[in-house]
Amino acid sequence: SEYMENAVLTKTGEVRVLVFHNALLRNESEEISGVLSSGEDVTERRSMEEALRAREEQLRTLINAMPDVVCLQDGEGRWMEANDYYLRLFDLQDQPFKGKTCRELAALSERYRSVYLYCMDSDERTWQLGSASRSETSLPQADQPALVFDVIRVPLFHPDGGRKGLVMVGRDVTARKRAEQDRILLSRAIEQVNESIIITDADGVIRYVNSAFETLSGFSRDQLLGRDPNERPVSDGTSGLSSELWNVLSHEQSWSGYLQHRNSDGHLCAIEATVSPILHESGFVNSYVTVMRDVTNEVRLEKQLRQVQKMEAIGTLAGGIAHDFNNILTPIIIYAEMALYDLTEDSSFRYPLEQIIQASNRAKELVKQILAFSRQDEQERRPMRVSAIVKEALRLLRASIPTTIEIRQTIPAEVGSVFADPVQIHQILMNLCTNAAHAMRGKGGILGINLEDVVLDPETSASLGDIEPGTYVRLMVSDSGHGMAPEVLERVFEPYFTTKKQGEGTGMGLAVVHGIVKRHRGAIAIHSEPDKGTIVEIYLPRIDAPTAPLEEGRIPYPRGHEHILFVDDESSLVAMAQHMLERLGYQVTVQTSSLGALEAFRSHPQDFDLIITDLTMPNMTGLDLTREILKERPEIPVIMCTGFSELLTPEDAKAIGIRELIMKPIHTRQIAQTIRRLLDQTNQLA
Repeated sequence: SEYMENAVLTKTGEVRVLVFHNALLRNESEEISGVLSSGEDVTERRSMEEALRAREEQLRTLINAMPDVVCLQDGEGRWMEANDYYLRLFDLQDQPFKGKTCRELAALSERYRSVYLYCMDSDERTWQLGSASRSETSLPQADQPALVFDVIRVPLFHPDGGRKGLVMVGRDVTARKRAEQDRILLSRAIEQVNESIIITDADGVIRYVNSAFETLSGFSRDQLLGRDPNERPVSDGTSGLSSELWNVLSHEQSWSGYLQHRNSDGHLCAIEATVSPILHESGFVNSYVTVMRDVTNEVRLEKQLRQVQKMEAIGTLAGGIAHDFNNILTPIIIYAEMALYDLTEDSSFRYPLEQIIQASNRAKELVKQILAFSRQDEQERRPMRVSAIVKEALRLLRASIPTTIEIRQTIPAEVGSVFADPVQIHQILMNLCTNAAHAMRGKGGILGINLEDVVLDPETSASLGDIEPGTYVRLMVSDSGHGMAPEVLERVFEPYFTTKKQGEGTGMGLAVVHGIVKRHRGAIAIHSEPDKGTIVEIYLPRIDAPTAPLEEGRIPYPRGHEHILFVDDESSLVAMAQHMLERLGYQVTVQTSSLGALEAFRSHPQDFDLIITDLTMPNMTGLDLTREILKERPEIPVIMCTGFSELLTPEDAKAIGIRELIMKPIHTRQIAQTIRRLLDQTNQLA
């Protein structure tokens, strides 16, 4: 028998589809005796089948056009369908995948083996769950990073609960995941950087702040987010950053500059800020990002650098002044000493000359202080009586302190000695008295300076900063000024902290004092109350210093008859030296030019017994002159005179061959004794 399908035109003109079943009829002899034919009208069935095929084709076209992976398994886990994207992704275009399980496909692909096995586990978990599930799957690639898919599995069941099939849809979320990772990385970076970052919309309303901005502003994120530029977060009044920032944002343009901010601790901070607009893709500004950095330390360092540069300039100026001043002082001292030496003990001129010498010596010490302060002179400690330094400082201070301030001093001469740098002790007193005078400048008052020996027991010394118990020299400076509040008193030793107005102080005075005292192994204590004044106590370890030698008075100066070459570019010093040395019995040749001195020496090198030369001279320095002279006569003694100790150390001088280094201004006895000693040493070696 056979089936035949024919299209039949009915009498109404309608085309119908008929299916005929034809069967041969046979007689007893098995011969064909006829044909039995039956027909069925399948027109509607065929129309339905055609429509179904068209819908299936449409659905397949739609699924294949989807940017997602779509596939179907039966209830046994065998693959039934998959769209083109899936086939391309797993290289199955030319592979007969239908009817195969994940395990069978895993055996065919080494690259995707782990993926298929993972899918098996995920499929089973979905069946066990009994409802849709969602998971992420990583798909390795040959020459690029793995792809990440977000996969949804939907189980299908028969009415009796049996497994019917499993539908899977997977979407490539690699770009989204990377964007999320980048966003997380960026968010973490912004949160963890030291710079403060704030993002606002075009109207200035805050949309984001990082943790650093919370710390800087003193406000929490909840207090800041969503705030309008005209609003102010609740504050304790310590932060001035918000108002300045609002003003910057309201200009709706890029901006870079500095802001002032007082943080929650009360410290004034310098903030470097940059405001940049963020453009919408259409080109208009839709938000702003502001990046701020606390540059307080940098500003402080810049200020220190400017101060160093200023001090270098002052040092250069002070060096020149000191050189000229020492050259002026030297003949004053020498002539006064020689005149005093010639007077009888009962002469009425002795006192004026002694006062000239004493004043010159004070001027000499003042020059040393200027050089030390300007870092042109090495600071050195030696046994000294604080009382002498205090009295000298007060003489200088009196002229600069208003007459409305009364100075009361108690400075016993018998107060012990300390091992200290006189210049730094002088600086301590100057700084303390200047601060005290400033506190009383409006209404006047009493400035007290007291000096005494005190004994500190272990308990008291520990309370002062763990200094050693023992005997100390205590310097107390008191004032009857406005005093200090406790919160100010806590910060008085901080560098650059000051309550003075701009230009009235740098905030370094007490910080410098504190540093000097600590370097001298001492202690400092401050007692102050508002409207009751301030007392500053300085404790310096006392030492047992030897008694100063008695004044040599009219002991004769050492004399001689040798030939001395004296060289200095200052004609007044040359005239003074010639007069002094000739009075001491020496034959003297003087020169105001180092080149002239070298020519004179080379003309008669054996005529000279000793050389005295200045260090700083035009055309040829004293060092160069000495080197040339020593080439001719290495044994001849050379005395170098200078007002700049930093230009030549005693060690460097001896290495060159200089026998003695004398600091200006010089004294008659000093130079006379040095000349005689060097000449005697040379004669003994001859």
